[in-house]
Amino acid sequence: MSICFDYWKLIGPGKKTPLFAKTQKNDFLNPANGSLERGCWVYSLSISFYVFLGRLFVLVLVSSALCCEYLVFSKFIWVILGSIVSPKYSSIL
Repeated sequence: MSICFDYWKLIGPGKKTPLFAKTQKNDFLNPANGSLERGCWVYSLSISFYVFLGRLFVLVLVSSALCCEYLVFSKFIWVILGSIVSPKYSSIL
């Protein structure tokens, strides 16, 4: 994995033409060989996928917490606000 990280440090993520494009065809770092580049792409995509899953999990967790908080406390908040604004409407809520 260290070679993969060194490779991506040199070419940077998202670049399709690496610095080693002018090397020989049988070179290990040459994309024509495809071995290292394919491994780095798969490794990079798997990291991106796990980061996406982590962010999705956090989003679902936060949204469900906010939804629960809204369902539990919304009536209570509306009763307090209604009683402050107009006591005659607080009984309706």
